[in-house]
Amino acid sequence: MKRQIDTTWTTRIEAARATDPLLVLHGYCRGDGCPVRLVRVTVKDYDRDVLPLVQRHGVRCPVCGHPLTCHGVLTAAAQAVTNDREARCNVNVQRYERDHGPFIPFEVMDDDRLP
Repeated sequence: MKRQIDTTWTTRIEAARATDPLLVLHGYCRGDGCPVRLVRVTVKDYDRDVLPLVQRHGVRCPVCGHPLTCHGVLTAAAQAVTNDREARCNVNVQRYERDHGPFIPFEVMDDDRLP
């Protein structure tokens, strides 16, 4: 029986790799009894070795070995932009909580503007 590889990983890695060899793979483990959920793998793919390895072996949970579900592949630059935006939103949530209490409106959680 031939093992099936999630082609979503291949498609998304190819798309991101066309822009930059520095990648961040985001996966989710659905393994039975595995406590791991989100997995983020930072990849340096200058020699284009990642795609053949993923096509051969898939992307697996580092704890249980179960295949990870692909949640996305970003370039390192795009990941940095995402991280910065999330940090600004987090600051706004903390400021709102400090000034108004623990019930945070969604508009505040999604606001990345800083004063």
